[in-house]
Amino acid sequence: MRSGAQIVAQELDRMDEQVRILDQESQKVQESFASTMAERLGETKHWQARQEAVTSQLHETVQSTEARSIHRELLLDKEIVPLNEQDKREPKNHEISLNLLKQRMLEHQLAEEARDGEITELKAMGQTFMGHVKGKGKVSDPTPEASGAGGGRPPPP
Repeated sequence: MRSGAQIVAQELDRMDEQVRILDQESQKVQESFASTMAERLGETKHWQARQEAVTSQLHETVQSTEARSIHRELLLDKEIVPLNEQDKREPKNHEISLNLLKQRMLEHQLAEEARDGEITELKAMGQTFMGHVKGKGKVSDPTPEASGAGGGRPPPP
């Protein structure tokens, strides 16, 4: 039979071997974990760098767009200010034009009324003249007024 010391020594050797195997497995797991973490850290750093680049580009785009927008706004202001001033002047100009048109219409109306009066007066004169002509035409007067040749104007009333 074997002695107890030998059995204990063998068990200790077997336990040492199991500890060594566990240590190797633990190192493999730690190396795998460290490799996975390094890989993920690299991916995270790459993603973060990409995000920073996108953020930087977006910031530049926003600044560029803002600058263009400000420039466009200044250009529009340069166009709008004169248009606003013109809009303020136009009602006055329209009012002046309307007043001139009203004045011309009134003058035209007065002139038309004067012409109507003249036409009425001329018609009355024409009727008076025709009455004289008819009266003279019966007597057979050879004067131009009686013959209706129209050589002269009728005498004023």
